[in-house]
Amino acid sequence: MASILKVDKIVDSGSNVLATSSGSGHTIASGVTFPAGSVIQLAFDSFVPNSSASFVNNSSYQDTGLEIAITNKTAGNYFLIRIDYRPKVIAPTSPGDPLHYTRLYGGLTASQSQLWELEWRSDNLGKLGDSVYWATTNSFSYKFTTSSVASHTFKVQWKTGTDGNQKTAFDYGGGELTIMEIAG
Repeated sequence: MASILKVDKIVDSGSNVLATSSGSGHTIASGVTFPAGSVIQLAFDSFVPNSSASFVNNSSYQDTGLEIAITNKTAGNYFLIRIDYRPKVIAPTSPGDPLHYTRLYGGLTASQSQLWELEWRSDNLGKLGDSVYWATTNSFSYKFTTSSVASHTFKVQWKTGTDGNQKTAFDYGGGELTIMEIAG
């Protein structure tokens, strides 16, 4: 026979309330600290693949639609950011070399900046007179540390080369953005 222990409050030896239960949910007190490396919160955003995506050229950064606003629970924690993004690029017949950039842009919501950039290029594709289509995978992780409890926004952006010949179907393969707040 199974035993059931029902409590409405958990306190430590100093009578400090660590957690309470309302009967329909649980609340962990703000003074509770978790061991370093514990996941404090998780946020996720994604978009589905678009098999009929059109190829465009943008030589300045554009949003992919992957964006998360998150406020850390405790100063000194960090965000572990994971990006999986799958655009499709075209290598035109002239000049023939595809060029695509993906970046993570973000930080404090009030003062964002580029945090990481990936340049994807290939040489001699399309120079034989045919256009070459290439589905790519951009997967990377980034650790963002912050010293204050505040709102943070992170987003994934893309752009192509500047000569106007490179084109990208930025939403072709979909994408995911995952952010975990980790106890420091």
